[in-house]
Amino acid sequence: MTFSDARKNQIENQYKCIKESDSKYQYLAATFTLNDSDWGLEQREDWRLAKEAREKTKHAEYSIRYNNSLSRTDRNCLYQQILDYLPSDTEALELRGFSSAEIASSEFKKVKKWQSLPFTIPNQLPGVGKEGKSLIVGGEGFLCPIRDYDGQVTGIQLRLDNPDDAGRYRWLSGEGQVLPLRVGSELENPLAVFKAENAFGIALVEGTGVKPYLASKRLNKLVIGASGGQFTASPMLLREYLDRASKDLDTKLVTIYPDAGDIENSAVMRRWEQLTTFLLQLNYTIQFAWWGQSTKEAKDIDELDITSTEFSYLSFAQFKALGSNSPTKNETNVVDIAFQKWIECRKFTPTITVNQPELKIPLKMLEDNAILSIKSGMGTGKTNGLLEQIKNSPNRAFIFGCLNNLLLETIGRATKLGIKIYHLHEDDAKNLIPDISTHIACCVDSIQHLDGYFDGVDLYIDEICSVISHIVTGGTLKNRQGLIMKIFEKAVREANRVFILDANNNDLVTDFIGKIDPSKKVIKIANLAKIKGHHFNFVDGYDPNKDKTLKRDKSPLLKMMLDKDCKPWVASDSKEFTNTISELLADENKKGYTLNRDTVSEDWAKNFLTNPTDFISIHSPDYFAISPTANSGVSITDTGSFNTKIAVFTGVLTTNHQSQILLRLRPSLVHYITCPEFSTIDTDSSIKTPNEYRTKVLNKIILSSFISNSDDNLTQAQLLASAILDKGENDIWFHLSCELGWIDNFERQNLRKCLIYALQEQGHTTEIINLDSSKQHNEHYKETKEKIVERKAEKLLVIEPFKDIDEANQIAKGNPNKSTMLRVEKTRLLDRLPGIDTSKSWDMELIKNFLTDKEAITKHQRFWMLKNFEVSQKRSEVNWFYNVTSEYFYLGSMDKDAHLKVWAMKELGIPELIHKLINGYYLYKNTPEVIDIYDKALTNSEINAALGIHIRPATETASERMRLVKQIFESVGIKLKTNQRKLIDGVRQVTYTLDTDVYNSQDRVDILNCIDTKYRGYLVSETAKKVKWEDERQQHSEEVYKPKSNVVDASANEHDFSLIDSEERLQLPEKSCKPEINVTDVGVSKPDSTSLVDNTVELFREFLADGTLTWGMVIDYFEEVGEACKELVFDLLTLGEQAQIRMLESLAT
Repeated sequence: MTFSDARKNQIENQYKCIKESDSKYQYLAATFTLNDSDWGLEQREDWRLAKEAREKTKHAEYSIRYNNSLSRTDRNCLYQQILDYLPSDTEALELRGFSSAEIASSEFKKVKKWQSLPFTIPNQLPGVGKEGKSLIVGGEGFLCPIRDYDGQVTGIQLRLDNPDDAGRYRWLSGEGQVLPLRVGSELENPLAVFKAENAFGIALVEGTGVKPYLASKRLNKLVIGASGGQFTASPMLLREYLDRASKDLDTKLVTIYPDAGDIENSAVMRRWEQLTTFLLQLNYTIQFAWWGQSTKEAKDIDELDITSTEFSYLSFAQFKALGSNSPTKNETNVVDIAFQKWIECRKFTPTITVNQPELKIPLKMLEDNAILSIKSGMGTGKTNGLLEQIKNSPNRAFIFGCLNNLLLETIGRATKLGIKIYHLHEDDAKNLIPDISTHIACCVDSIQHLDGYFDGVDLYIDEICSVISHIVTGGTLKNRQGLIMKIFEKAVREANRVFILDANNNDLVTDFIGKIDPSKKVIKIANLAKIKGHHFNFVDGYDPNKDKTLKRDKSPLLKMMLDKDCKPWVASDSKEFTNTISELLADENKKGYTLNRDTVSEDWAKNFLTNPTDFISIHSPDYFAISPTANSGVSITDTGSFNTKIAVFTGVLTTNHQSQILLRLRPSLVHYITCPEFSTIDTDSSIKTPNEYRTKVLNKIILSSFISNSDDNLTQAQLLASAILDKGENDIWFHLSCELGWIDNFERQNLRKCLIYALQEQGHTTEIINLDSSKQHNEHYKETKEKIVERKAEKLLVIEPFKDIDEANQIAKGNPNKSTMLRVEKTRLLDRLPGIDTSKSWDMELIKNFLTDKEAITKHQRFWMLKNFEVSQKRSEVNWFYNVTSEYFYLGSMDKDAHLKVWAMKELGIPELIHKLINGYYLYKNTPEVIDIYDKALTNSEINAALGIHIRPATETASERMRLVKQIFESVGIKLKTNQRKLIDGVRQVTYTLDTDVYNSQDRVDILNCIDTKYRGYLVSETAKKVKWEDERQQHSEEVYKPKSNVVDASANEHDFSLIDSEERLQLPEKSCKPEINVTDVGVSKPDSTSLVDNTVELFREFLADGTLTWGMVIDYFEEVGEACKELVFDLLTLGEQAQIRMLESLAT
């Protein structure tokens, strides 16, 4: 074990480890102190006296050095005399690109080894020989004067022409001379200040000579340089220079220009991190300039052609993530391309920047017919800035949000400012819509009520990223999603000005809004001001008995919250957690509030949302817990009610939503967070870019449309093909949804790491700590959670449902109270399982099972659909018909077809395997059916995508096979029972059989009977009968589909398909999922056929991937391979690729 591996309290060479090394940083070793625990009084006293003597000697030596340090004025006078005597090093400086004027102004002077002087200089001046007649110069080169903020030369560095291993730059100083300057009561090394003639910004550059000098000239900035980049070694001097520069240039923005290769040097990165922390403490805004200088071979800032170089500006977190030694990158364990793409998706490139602790929208930016996009950190007064703009504008204001309740706070703030804003669902506001003098706020779910009144208004969308995400995911919009998208576009186009604001604003969302109305000028403003950084502790549980870290353990935070002196502000992405912790705290006689979906309609919640800070100040709760119901729009500035911030994340929210909910309470208390490293929500780790994600989603949608077509209906295929290809290529909402979907996918794979990155990007500090786990608190939490479920089940058992599902759904839209929502919940349960309340199984235990396993009914329904495959397929076809023939069809709503998983299971032979298990068959990892299921699911991309289960790669133990099979069976509500090992082929193997007790249970039988009641007549229902693809086609027979790209361009082909009789058309093979064709069966020689067939398959795949395949090309290639091999080519393509080629045929014909 090395010292860097030392554990706390470990003893090494009479020293004791008091702090373990930080696992995030390889260069931070453990911290040790003298271990004096076994010393006697005499030993301790001797040590104390020796320590005091050392400190006195050190202080005396420091006093001598301090008194011998020449003043800045004296140094400047003497150094200037030397510089005036020496010649300029014109040749060397010209080679570095200096102009004649720059050579003169820089005063970089040529010297020889042990340069003599014609006059005497006091040898107290650093760099002067003992006799005062020469300079202590160890070789030829030129001198670089280091000037302070007032231009005085306070020190000199030598740049050697021929450096040795000690480096090119050396301080001009000798033995006994004091190089550091007196700064207050301290001594600090000189820093260099270079001022451009009309400087407009502040920059920090490593070095004190050529590099910072040229940087100041080329960048037109005031540049501060430090030898070796050691800025924090002169903290008081740096602060003095920055404060003066900030005042003179009216900016708090400091840009750092790192050297090439810095990101690969852990020591240098640590130095930049220390500097960033120091500057943030001084309330400066920091950005790192980036021009791709990843390696030492790249150019430094003084070597660039500034006019042709494109700079990006990164936070330190972004800059740190670029390096191979980056803790963030190493912990995320993802390939560089995915991580870099994720960072790029967060980028915001402003038109202008401001630095305002309280945001004020610049009046000069307020043009008509414009989109003003603002990025301003949390706590910088975005909402107040928005309201001031509404107050000063002559235009009517419409305010869009994503949650109705959270608009109440904005309205409450507006009232304090003397602005009357009506909530659409309050105060009879719908009747005021025609009144152009009224301002109205509403959730985007309700914007159809404002349609027709957008012309000339100012449209305000605070927290734009959340609003766009809400529309794209479509959670509460359901079948109105496409309509809301169109109305939103209409609002953006018809509004006079559109204001979009968000702490997480980015180019992706801003550019999307700009695409909606290209005629509007897009102005991007970045407010560089940030609130004081918070400190976030990411807490892992620790079991000292097993010496094991428990990543998802909540018990340390439960213990903390339940402490009698703790007054916690609690945030969580789980409603169940907030309800449970609320009960636990109430049991400890703590009085407080829990804001979640169950309580948001209560009167106290409305009062809180209207003015949260006043509510907290008035009621002084012992605790307050929030769920995502308060994820946006809530801001509490109360500073005295709480003493601890706690957050418990289960993996539901993604990064931006997590960072938002963490800072709803603005005061800078210490945060304690439990956040898993990854979400339990299924993701696909193989997808590295948004384009790959889009391709996968599109292929899944194509597959869904293909397998819904039970009768090979050509008209159905043509309609679906035209809709998918058109929307897939031209719908900006679909493209955006794929970008956002990829971001969510990536963040869920790297949940904790992305959150740490985002917090550091915002200027906060983070730390991962271990706190002892508490089995007692975990058990107490579990018991309380079960009690809450029992009470709810008891109420659901007896509560009266609504008369039908339509009434329940309508009532649910109005934010009903908790009791009414229970009636809604029961009505929805009975709608899914008609007659379950009159079955033998209907009791509290059954309802508890439904509440505990939210997927229970879905699993049993999936089993029924697997047994009644034609019903599942018809439901998919009906869904496609009603969506694709809708005027407001949105393609992104079609990637969650329940029939996909049913189809995949049928292809894997699950129904047949269930039948075998019922008859006593057993499984183990090498059972032929198990191997076949695993191999197909792993290698067949269509089955893999449709199944939606993460499949582990093959291992030596092959345990992944039965793991997958068990997951598949669990997804249809079937449990496999583990049996004792059996001797199979001489090896003891674990075997699995059907758990007949569960399979034949009364609960399961009754549930399946209810599902049968609901769906057994579906095939002859009115809903299914209305699906008439031919009628739909005849209605539009005069329309001609004209593709907008070369994906399918029949007009460009030499074939005129309108003249080809149906019998003469190329006959594609039937749908197939099992390409089991032997080359010898087609009657051609094997070498020639395999080469030609393989090449054709690869060409088809390449052209399909880049969207250039046309139906004419298909015909040409099939003619080339010949009739004998045509079927082989088609069967070697995946099912999704077959579907795309059939679509090309449908569109062309």
